[in-house]
Amino acid sequence: MAVDKIKFQDIVKNQLPEFVQDDHPLLGEFLSQYYLSQENDGATFDLLNNIDSYVKIDNLYNLKESTGLASSISYFNNVINTSSDTNFTEGFPEKNGIIKIDDEIIFYAEKTDLSFTGCKRGFSGITSYSAINNPEELVFSESLAQKHAAGATIQNLNVLFLKEFFKKLKNQIAPGFAGRSLYSGLDERNFLYNVKDFYDSKGTDQSLKILFQALYGEEVLINKPSEDLFRPSDADYLITKDFVIEAIEGNPFDLEGKEIVQNRTSARGTVTKVEVITTDDRIYYQISVDSGYQRDINLDGSILGVFEDEPKTQILNDLDIDSKVIDVDSTIGFPSSGSLISYDENNDEIIITYTSKSANQFFGVSGIDVAIKNGANLHLNSLCTTFDEQISFRITTTLKELQINETTKNFTSGETIQIQSLGIESNDKKTDDWIYNLKVNYKVKNITILDETEKRYLITTDDNNILKRGYEVEIFENGQVLAKGTVNNRRAEDTVDVRFNVLLSSLTGDYFLENKTLRGNYRYDSEFETATTNVINTYQKFNGEVLISSNSIPSYDNITLDTYNKVIKFSSSNVNGDTFTFNQQHGLY
Repeated sequence: MAVDKIKFQDIVKNQLPEFVQDDHPLLGEFLSQYYLSQENDGATFDLLNNIDSYVKIDNLYNLKESTGLASSISYFNNVINTSSDTNFTEGFPEKNGIIKIDDEIIFYAEKTDLSFTGCKRGFSGITSYSAINNPEELVFSESLAQKHAAGATIQNLNVLFLKEFFKKLKNQIAPGFAGRSLYSGLDERNFLYNVKDFYDSKGTDQSLKILFQALYGEEVLINKPSEDLFRPSDADYLITKDFVIEAIEGNPFDLEGKEIVQNRTSARGTVTKVEVITTDDRIYYQISVDSGYQRDINLDGSILGVFEDEPKTQILNDLDIDSKVIDVDSTIGFPSSGSLISYDENNDEIIITYTSKSANQFFGVSGIDVAIKNGANLHLNSLCTTFDEQISFRITTTLKELQINETTKNFTSGETIQIQSLGIESNDKKTDDWIYNLKVNYKVKNITILDETEKRYLITTDDNNILKRGYEVEIFENGQVLAKGTVNNRRAEDTVDVRFNVLLSSLTGDYFLENKTLRGNYRYDSEFETATTNVINTYQKFNGEVLISSNSIPSYDNITLDTYNKVIKFSSSNVNGDTFTFNQQHGLY
């Protein structure tokens, strides 16, 4: 470490009286050489004068201990070249340094970036501050000039004391790390400056992680067996079943310690804990119900019976007053008949009953006394309450047995994830080659006019669409219907030819195209005119199996199906030998 101060070796000659210099001309040179040996970097006099600089970690933590010999040298070379890398002598004293190559100690007068000059061969000096058999004693060695091969290590003997000094300093500020080599990728300076935080957290999981990072550069997982033990003497743990609920009436936090009952299943149990769950726009609660051990065949802890999620779906098409059929996303989980709850634009509750259902429709509907917009939620009319009915809530559906794609990376335990899709997309023929009747809203990518007289437009959507010839569609802007139309032709997977009922005022708007639900078209049976047709959706499992959802009713463009009911009713007291004439078509021979 070069310290920019005037050194006594440079001025000692001039301090002697003139008569002393005359009588003893070599005394000044002797004193200069003596102080030169004491004022080298890391030498005794240098340390005493510059101790304020040496106690700084910045000057001690990154000492240059060695470099490489560029070419072989003989007994007499007084210039020693280092490897060709830039500044490869950096960290060695600028002047009057001591180096060691193999067993030879060498003194050099000066250095350049790539060499040591003015070398005196076969020098002597301290080569270690810890003898092998006596660690408390230093090692002072004498040497003779030798030959050295290229690539030999050039040791910097000037830093030996500084290394010992740094070791002692580390022992003071970082006990336990003094004799250890830290991880090569660790910022040792930053670690030593902030090592106090390590000792402040000593004994914690965080301190153990810091320790292994500092020594080995490895992440560690702390396992404490005591945390995974059941202790019979401690009866302070609970086995519970957890449910996510949506509050309807009362304060959900008051459920703790109370017994709840589900109206639909008559299941009941005692709530032991309530936690709030906040999403972007809604607040839900997680309740824990004492499950304990199975006291008898029907009773787990305090739970009698089985709590079930309350099914929920979404209305797909606007409902007028007294509508008899409701189109929904899915009716899976709903009973074959029952009561439903929806909400109008003012968020007022509407109770609706139905007598039957299909995969995506409720039939025999009654109770719709106000218009309901598409997109409104539809719940089964079933709640959980406390016995005094002061608090009511609905158990919501939650994801279970979630399967994460094996290629997913960078997730850690306890981290919140965002679900991008509730399924996987498939281009398999088992799922792709169907005539779908999904109600889908597509963002319009491009629109051009084909025939102004016929009001025909060529529309390209951002995504591939399922639209086919004969599908009825509507085009929206800012939630308002601009025109209604019919698909005239399908040009590509994302492009269709549509004939609208009016001309569009502009071709550059922020448009959305939505297909209308296809209905049955039968000559003899009006009951099917409200039923959805074709394939409602397909569902592929992870094992490749495919489920098809359909009402088994087809529809074709501008074609009426002639399927009719072949049941013919008649009565007679004696059918043997009687002749029956039917006016209706029956198809019988």
